[in-house]
Amino acid sequence: MKKLFKWIIIIFVGFIILSVIFGDDSTEQKATDGQVNKELSENEATETNSEQTEAKIEEVTLEEPDGLTGQQTNAVRSAKQYLNMTGFSRDGLIEQLSSSAGDGYDVTDATIAVDSLNVDWNEQAVESAEQYLSMTGFSRDGLIEQLSSSAGSGYDVVNAALAVDSLNVDWDEQAVKSAEQYLNMTGFSCDGLIEQLSSSAGSKYTVNEATYGAQQAGACS
Repeated sequence: MKKLFKWIIIIFVGFIILSVIFGDDSTEQKATDGQVNKELSENEATETNSEQTEAKIEEVTLEEPDGLTGQQTNAVRSAKQYLNMTGFSRDGLIEQLSSSAGDGYDVTDATIAVDSLNVDWNEQAVESAEQYLSMTGFSRDGLIEQLSSSAGSGYDVVNAALAVDSLNVDWDEQAVKSAEQYLNMTGFSCDGLIEQLSSSAGSKYTVNEATYGAQQAGACS
């Protein structure tokens, strides 16, 4: 009976030893597997970061214009800054970039820079028209002339007309504004103010618009 009990103890101790041995191997294997998985994850993350960095480098490179000299690239940046501030026609922007009163770029460099940009000149004409109207009164024909003349903004006449006609403008109210501005500068008779507002040398309102403007401004009372 004592021998049997002794053998039971020996067998039980043996099982404990075996479980310790194999348990350590299992733990070590799990640790090894975990380390491998960690290294794989780190490698994948490194590859992903590398791909993202390469994509960013490529994206930045694509933002720079192709085939332009340093001066032309600088002219492009100047042109963008001007367009962010106000409306410009193509010819007006080239002049602004190349004139001595502007940026002083070579005319060729300024032209290449402007033509490398994707600009909707019709939208620029609309923006310029709105800016003019915010400053003073204009008739339809007067505003088109201001936008298209070389002394004005230098837009193509067709673009200028399309821009003006796309706006919702009360020309009678513009005539009133112009009439009030004339009266603030000097004295006018009723007929004299109507003539100034409607003549080709004046503001180019229609006679009806000019008459309304002069009357509403108080010149005919």
